[in-house]
Amino acid sequence: MPAAAHLARGLRNSGPALRPKCLSAEFSSGAAKGGPRYLDGGRKRAPPAQPRVEVRRDPCYAVVRTRRRARARIPLVDFGKPDELRRWLGEQPRQVSIALAARAALRVLAIIGTPSATAGTGPLLLADAIHVQTHFRLLSTAWAAFGQSFGDPWIAARARSAAAARLPIGTLFTSPAASTARLSAATVVGALTTSGQDSIDTLVAAIREAYSAEAEFPDDARGASALAGDVEFLAGRGALRLNREPLWPNRPPTWFDPRWRDLKAFLQRVHQDWQVWTIWYDDRLARRVNSIPREVAYVDVSDELWARGRRR
Repeated sequence: MPAAAHLARGLRNSGPALRPKCLSAEFSSGAAKGGPRYLDGGRKRAPPAQPRVEVRRDPCYAVVRTRRRARARIPLVDFGKPDELRRWLGEQPRQVSIALAARAALRVLAIIGTPSATAGTGPLLLADAIHVQTHFRLLSTAWAAFGQSFGDPWIAARARSAAAARLPIGTLFTSPAASTARLSAATVVGALTTSGQDSIDTLVAAIREAYSAEAEFPDDARGASALAGDVEFLAGRGALRLNREPLWPNRPPTWFDPRWRDLKAFLQRVHQDWQVWTIWYDDRLARRVNSIPREVAYVDVSDELWARGRRR
């Protein structure tokens, strides 16, 4: 049974999407930076000051200004410079760093394109099916790693398996943009298997690969500004809150909708249960958070099933 079909059957039995209880617990316990933002002993604490974001025209340049106190100096972070990005991520909780890199990789999924040799002619070639499955596998693992399953040992085990997957030669990921989009997802998952500075360096590389994937669209590349928007949103909030935020702060870039529409239509047309994954990605776009068992079902699949690709 192909992995996609296995997921389709498993997800039908996973129950409806539920709002995770950990969202309210995170804030009521005061775990978020800046203390709880709910009523506490009859007094409501003022929310922390929000950063001001300033984005230049350069698609890889974003400056975030964060005010810690009214008279404090204003540190500037240029997320287009690897050294500054690395230094800033090194000061953040690991969950935040993983969240930012995973969302950067999610934004460029649609750039992988459709396989030129099989488009419109029937099912995906086995090699291309394995490529598509692996890409979704990487993204779903990265998503779970900063979400409700953050810190669970099984995530690290699945990340090691996903990072070690060998891919056959296919007709996908042949353009530089598509290759860097896939590499971004693979690099995020690779970071989950390391720790310390090695993990930070790998997450920086993943974000930079996502930026590079947008180089095909120099007039409408928004990866850096979207990351800056995530940082702005995170002021005084936990990283888990990001899974309910849009991937782009305002609207997607103009290249995104037609690319995702074409890829989604193609995957649905070949009738190989790819709707399991197109629904998963649509949930990310719609800011839907499913129950923990349902999200786990996308990731906790045996290596044997992943390697099968599809069956004719």
